[in-house]
Amino acid sequence: MDDIAENKNEVLDVKDDNAKKTDKDLEVKVDSAESKVEDSEVQDDTGESEDEILEVKNDFSESEDNVLEVKVDSAESKVEDSEVQDDTGDSEDEILEVKNDFSESEDNVLEVKVDIEESKVVDSEAQDDIGESKDEIVEVKKGFAECMEKDLKV
Repeated sequence: MDDIAENKNEVLDVKDDNAKKTDKDLEVKVDSAESKVEDSEVQDDTGESEDEILEVKNDFSESEDNVLEVKVDSAESKVEDSEVQDDTGDSEDEILEVKNDFSESEDNVLEVKVDIEESKVVDSEAQDDIGESKDEIVEVKKGFAECMEKDLKV
């Protein structure tokens, strides 16, 4: 029986060794599982940093949107400046129209002056005609007076 007891002890020792190996295997598996958990946490951290990178990219994109808005605002102000310049151009056109109107009125004044000068010439011609008429009247009077003198002499 001693042999059986010794064999049982040996079997128990083997079972104990196997149990210890199983414990070690379990510990290795637990360590492996913990390492996988840690890897998962690292991946989660990486995922979070990717999220942070996306947030930074979104912030950068928003800042690009702000820059675009500023560029749009700048473009709109350039359009407004252009409209002001157009308005200024319109007022310059209006000034030119006024100058043209003034120039036309100067032309009208010159025409009136020419008309006055022409009427002076006409008046001068009329005065010449009157003078000639007066001369003719004087001659007629002289001729009439001479006729009367002849009649009286006769």
